[in-house]
Amino acid sequence: MKQIFLSINQSYLNKPVLPKFIVYLFKLVLGAVLLYFLLRQLGGYAHLFADLQHIAAQWSFTNWAMLASIFVLSGFNWATEAYKWQLLMQKVLPISYRLAIRSVLVGTSLAIVTPNRLGEYGGRVALLPSHRWQAMAVTFRANFSQLIINLVVGAVAFGTYCAWFMSLQITPIPYFLLWMCIGITTLALLFFYYKTPLVSHYLQRFTYLQQWQTQYSNMQKYNFVELNKALALSFLRWAIFTLQYTLLLWVFGLQVSYLSLIITIGSIYFVQTLLPAITFIEIGVRGNTALFFLGALSTQKTAILLASFGLWGINLLIPALLGTLIMTLNKENDL
Repeated sequence: MKQIFLSINQSYLNKPVLPKFIVYLFKLVLGAVLLYFLLRQLGGYAHLFADLQHIAAQWSFTNWAMLASIFVLSGFNWATEAYKWQLLMQKVLPISYRLAIRSVLVGTSLAIVTPNRLGEYGGRVALLPSHRWQAMAVTFRANFSQLIINLVVGAVAFGTYCAWFMSLQITPIPYFLLWMCIGITTLALLFFYYKTPLVSHYLQRFTYLQQWQTQYSNMQKYNFVELNKALALSFLRWAIFTLQYTLLLWVFGLQVSYLSLIITIGSIYFVQTLLPAITFIEIGVRGNTALFFLGALSTQKTAILLASFGLWGINLLIPALLGTLIMTLNKENDL
């Protein structure tokens, strides 16, 4: 598995980079700074503890029920992703659903500790007996379908958020340009997604891209219906995520209408998709982004941060730990 991941990033690893300890130190310092600013926005430790005591005093059976449903939705979320990956893998290497879910969890365990979650590609194919390079192309296809949904639906939510909640006097022209950019970006993403053969033919003109031609050609095998299924499953995952976030905010006492939360959460997810995902920093970025957008709807900053961090732990940290356990229990020759 290690060799697979290294081969994916061979060109990156060959570049001169700073000593690792400097890079890690920079990430730790930046992460600490972000967390410090979060604490300052909460008013310090005393205010934080007071908010936590207030939330605990208001806790009831309903809160426990909603929290339990969030964990159930997390399982359904990753089950949906595993089904999507299994569906796309049928054209390369038919696999069982059990292998698909295990591969997805292993990919998550490596994604959470690598920049921009590049480790997911090596993790997903680690348990496969063969066709690993082709499976990486399938993983790209699955991730790209999710990226389209995150960006397109998120961009629409962000545009709506700007019109509804940002108290700025903006003329209609900037809004028109915003929606025009959203439309053009949507068409470009869908063209690349559905017209893979045309893009593949264009890539053949570039010598330095021909090494990826074999892997990219595997993405030409899907028909219109199969591609639509992948997009539908990606949208289902987006809807599950939004519902989880909403329930967590309600669990911690944030009283905001569901429609407003859908628009705001979509905007948060849109910005988070555009930002690079880096360990030690991602938590702080998530917290600050959530405070920026949800701060327009509520002054309950502690509840906003608890929901943001809780969602990260439930949807990413716990599946990553399960993926690590799967890797540990597997025999060495299986990896």
